[in-house]
Amino acid sequence: MACEVLKELEELEGAREAGMAFMMGNTQCLGDETSLLVKKSVINIAHGFSRQNCRSPSKAQGVPRTSLIEVGMSYYV
Repeated sequence: MACEVLKELEELEGAREAGMAFMMGNTQCLGDETSLLVKKSVINIAHGFSRQNCRSPSKAQGVPRTSLIEVGMSYYV
């Protein structure tokens, strides 16, 4: 088992040295202009709070900033 893990780690290190790029999804949830003020403010405040206080996946996984491509979607609720 340990031999398989070491082999996989070596392959990942080789790919990183060869210039591999990482793609990560980034979503944003916003209140729609036609939504009620209460609903819009709750969505914007709650989602904004969680985005600021939760660790991003790229930092948690140790992805170098130069190798990162972020793809995003905006959801209007």
